[in-house]
Amino acid sequence: MITDTNKISEYVLMKAGLIASLSLVLYLVIIMPTEYFLTEHWLVVPAITPQQKTWLLLGCFIVVFSVIQLLRKNTVTYQTLILPLIILLLTLTGNFFYDRHYQELQKYPRIFNISSNWSIQGMPIKITGKNFGHDWQAGSVRVEELEFTNHRWSDTEILVKQPVPEKYFKGELVVENARGNISEGWPFEIRDPDTLHK
Repeated sequence: MITDTNKISEYVLMKAGLIASLSLVLYLVIIMPTEYFLTEHWLVVPAITPQQKTWLLLGCFIVVFSVIQLLRKNTVTYQTLILPLIILLLTLTGNFFYDRHYQELQKYPRIFNISSNWSIQGMPIKITGKNFGHDWQAGSVRVEELEFTNHRWSDTEILVKQPVPEKYFKGELVVENARGNISEGWPFEIRDPDTLHK
């Protein structure tokens, strides 16, 4: 049992440092892949909000604190802090490069869903996703060389209508934002209206 006041204070600071370091490591290890897969790979949500990240960090703190309390190790020394601090440094370095890469990805439009994978003249098409740009930064929607008419534009939703085409064809629909960055293609067909009555 620690009785010296200075030793108690030192022990509390070291234990707090250990809990904080491990909590941050756990948070970064969870948040990096979760954010990437949910927002960029599986396209489930446009973004993880700061509030959600705060709750996740709090959850990591509670988990680490509970585990350390269950282990009941009263011998926290400077030596026991070295490995967690090294892991924290490596994790923060990884997070720095991940964050740069993730911010670069946010420059490109991502299509989550399209209301229809085909259209005829005058037919409205709703496109949902992210990084399209705000209404004052409207870009363009096109299938090959056929550019659609913009009716409503926001960073996460676009409403366009197909103009009169010179030919009917299958191609890929893409969104280009005001910066000139283009989304991945979405299979799309420009149909002949006569085929709808057959």
